Amino acid sequence: RCLAQPDVLEYIDSFSPSIAQVDPYVATVGSPAQVTVFGATFGIVRSNVRGVAAGAEMQVQEVFDSQVVGIVPSPLFNERPTRLAVPLMPFGSSSTELVVSGKGRTSLSTQPLVFSERWSSPVSWRGAPIPTEGANVVIPAGRTITLDVSPPQLGTLYIYGTLIAARRALTLRATSIVVDNGGSFLVGTSIAAHSHGLDLILGGVASTGMTPPPLPPVFGRGTLGVRR
Repeated sequence: RCLAQPDVLEYIDSFSPSIAQVDPYVATVGSPAQVTVFGATFGIVRSNVRGVAAGAEMQVQEVFDSQVVGIVPSPLFNERPTRLAVPLMPFGSSSTELVVSGKGRTSLSTQPLVFSERWSSPVSWRGAPIPTEGANVVIPAGRTITLDVSPPQLGTLYIYGTLIAARRALTLRATSIVVDNGGSFLVGTSIAAHSHGLDLILGGVASTGMTPPPLPPVFGRGTLGVRR
């Protein structure tokens, strides 16, 4: 909020709401997520606060001056994250945002809430088996998968969508990893570092051919290749 005097315009942070962090920042597709938004100047009146996360309206449960607790419904399915079980609010779906009546609007885009499918769930592979030893694995564009287990030695892992390392100790072994066509391999965020340890081991046995590899680029054995 700005205080105006003749020829003076002063911005005072303490009058405006701000978001510092969202926890958790990864939720599972198919289940509503209870999230806590940390920040400042939210007030204490629940009816004064509206929010959106992952493109859906947040059902605000509790409001404190430095925290907002709410429930965010899950997308119907992962491939089309904008098709939701509730109507969208007129906010940007790529960020977590709050509007506090009489105080203004604030957003956090560096660590948005993401709904993701689990690597360990058979549902995530759309009828195919959970990847076994030597298999080539593809994370398609538009899909988000959380690596919640340490899989067996893989062939080539192709990431065209998003692969997120869960907040636990993990080991990922693959002949090679290719991140291409706007894909992302996320291990923590700029706000919440991955402090549990991820061992990334490249090389090893060649693919068994159980899953046919997609078209090149192929960067060779033992490489982590990234192309935009």
